[in-house]
Amino acid sequence: MKKTNWTPILFIIAGLSTTILIIEEIAEHNTHIWIIEWAVNHVFITVINLILIVCIILGWIIVKKMNRHQSKLEDKVALASDAFREMLEQYFEEWNLSASEIEIFHLLLKGCTIAEISEIRGTAVGTIKSQTNAIYKKSGYSNKTQLLSALIEDLTDGRSAF
Repeated sequence: MKKTNWTPILFIIAGLSTTILIIEEIAEHNTHIWIIEWAVNHVFITVINLILIVCIILGWIIVKKMNRHQSKLEDKVALASDAFREMLEQYFEEWNLSASEIEIFHLLLKGCTIAEISEIRGTAVGTIKSQTNAIYKKSGYSNKTQLLSALIEDLTDGRSAF
């Protein structure tokens, strides 16, 4: 079931109510005769003000809900990030990767090519190739695709394939 986004509707109602109040105020100050007699006019203004107050309260409630939802999402992202980092650290320890290999592994995860890693680290392309091959050998995978696919499978508990 699709939820209705009430925020734009509340802003439209508040905007229309405010516009009516401004027009009424301008008309009153320009000494034009207002169409509605005085007593009814004040009831009308009171109703509009109540509508504005309700819109403000409902808007505040919506913003608070959105902030709570955003906070929950941020917490979930932080948990997932921590879990991913812990998983990687376990692999690094299990595979006995050196500090340089760990740095290269992170750059591979970011999608960097061998040439880009070489440039970033200020190391020869041949050295990076040698280190990536050492990572593949230690991890038991033959290339970047297999390695990253295995990580995704592990991260998703084998549910990454449809």
